[in-house]
Amino acid sequence: TAGGMVIADRALTDYLPLERSAKGVVVSQFEMRAIEAVGLVKMDLLGNRALTTIGECVSLVSQHRGIEVDIEHLPDPDPATAARLSTGDTLNCFQLESPAMRHLLRMLEARTLDETIAAVALVRPGPSESGMKEAFCRRHRGLEPATFLHPRLETVLRGTHGLLLYEEDVMCVAAALTGLSLAEGDQLRRAIAGARGDEEFRSLEAGFVTQATRSDVDPETARAVWRELTRFAAYAFCKAHAAGYGTLAYQCTYLKTRFPTEFAVGIMNHHAGMYPTWVHVEDLRRAGVEFRPPCVTRSAWETTYEPGAAGADSAHAAAVRTGLSRVFGLAQATGERIVAARSDRPFRSLADLIDRARPTLPEVESLVLAGALDGTGRSRPSLLLEARAGARSRGARCSLVR
Repeated sequence: TAGGMVIADRALTDYLPLERSAKGVVVSQFEMRAIEAVGLVKMDLLGNRALTTIGECVSLVSQHRGIEVDIEHLPDPDPATAARLSTGDTLNCFQLESPAMRHLLRMLEARTLDETIAAVALVRPGPSESGMKEAFCRRHRGLEPATFLHPRLETVLRGTHGLLLYEEDVMCVAAALTGLSLAEGDQLRRAIAGARGDEEFRSLEAGFVTQATRSDVDPETARAVWRELTRFAAYAFCKAHAAGYGTLAYQCTYLKTRFPTEFAVGIMNHHAGMYPTWVHVEDLRRAGVEFRPPCVTRSAWETTYEPGAAGADSAHAAAVRTGLSRVFGLAQATGERIVAARSDRPFRSLADLIDRARPTLPEVESLVLAGALDGTGRSRPSLLLEARAGARSRGARCSLVR
């Protein structure tokens, strides 16, 4: 990726200004096209947080419900998941939570994995800015017929209703009309995307039209196809990329629908979307998830799943226990001391907590205000008063000692 890290062989120092690490491995950073130019493999490692969220959710479902979710073979369509997709109720679902995407899901009436994959590609700037997004939705829903600029394109674009949707479509269209190989079609796509200036663009167009004319395509049709290619090629998604993203998106939507509490734990621990945490909390509450505040006697550092009692009513059902990491200003070292200290014996009082876990006064105040000491049965104002009075008393004793 742009600015990504590369670990290379020492021989590359003959060609690029790489730096040596202490162990002799060459490590440096380069722009992605420079990496390709010297023959290195470029890999985009994307969706890691979504994968971790899915993994934690599946693990919790197995651990607490005894259900083994085969995440690679989910029902498609799944009625409840399809209902959520078609209404755009996909906040905190990977790739599906932006306003534009939720609106697109409603326009498309998406219900399946394939339709989710198409939506991921359609929301890109190329299809969106060229009007293809709206046309695709109308054709997909049967509101207008698919049209093809040339009969040869019907076999190529039948699956996308006569529209360019993926990078591969650009390659295939170019190959179908000009007789180029698919590899040469991909080179043309890259040339279109990287063209600089009108002169270079006109040269590419002239070559395309000439080649298409030699393959018995009339010049006007060739120019019309060229206009579609140039509007789309610079911002296209490759189908594998869209499929990978769409699969993760569908999996997240399924898990949120079928196992909302377990999914909420994964979201709280790993999600880094476009909205603040409280937005996700309120959305998941609407989905029936109960969130419990941080607690010095029950919370781990991360957010955890609290199982309900067998046959329990809603008041004692499974819930999400907010982790101590969510307490504003609480250092991780302090949180770890709290968890370690209570493993020996429960905290008997606020003074006992302060004595054994050694939080600072601001940390104690944050714990109180977050509800982490509500289990003591005392009011928050009284706890704050005790903490502040104790801090003044300890400060006075330290002054006397000095």
